[in-house]
Amino acid sequence: MFCPECGSSVKENAAFCGKCGAPAPATTIAQTPSLRSSSRPVVVVGLLLLVVCAFTIWWLFVKPAVPKPFVEQQASQPSLEQRKARQKEAMGIVRSVATACQAYAKDNGHFPDTAQFGHFPWVEVSCLSSIISPDYIHQVWAADPWGHVYWYTISKDKQSFAILCAGSDGIVQTSHIPSGHRGTQCLEDDIIWLNDQFQQCPEGPQRACPPEELGPAAQGFPAVAGKIFP
Repeated sequence: MFCPECGSSVKENAAFCGKCGAPAPATTIAQTPSLRSSSRPVVVVGLLLLVVCAFTIWWLFVKPAVPKPFVEQQASQPSLEQRKARQKEAMGIVRSVATACQAYAKDNGHFPDTAQFGHFPWVEVSCLSSIISPDYIHQVWAADPWGHVYWYTISKDKQSFAILCAGSDGIVQTSHIPSGHRGTQCLEDDIIWLNDQFQQCPEGPQRACPPEELGPAAQGFPAVAGKIFP
């Protein structure tokens, strides 16, 4: 270091300049920050990274996962209101096809004959497309709002017909048309049109019914035996 007065070199730790006697400049000692204070931010950041890594591992490999099939099943299940709306939509389609069959009978003296489609008493309503569409109806629906087919049958004298919708479960429970009007309260019950009205249809509050409250599936449907029409 050097003397601030004369510029001469001054020995380290000397109190005065050896040439002019002026006080030697004070020696500045750099203070080194303590290890504790300098390492504190590093420790905090390290702890945060450790927490983030631990949470990531738990989320990817440890967290209990809900089985995908269950999630998809829950998401695919429509609400009661949606199922009731589909029920009304199905009844509207049945009525439209029935109206077309009635108009056909007025012009031809009998209801649409399905003998050309096989010997089963019940045939899919879509078979009527070549008979009543487009002259009597713009479209004959191949499936109901639940994705199941509608069914059609005609009496031997071709003067009576019926249309059946298998309800929300798609299981036909009625192979023989009831003799009188019947109101139903289960979304799974069949919907049946006979000639000019619903012979069996939803009435009152509707609900999803367990299998034990529903009738057994129709045996041999659509190739049922015995009398179909009341």
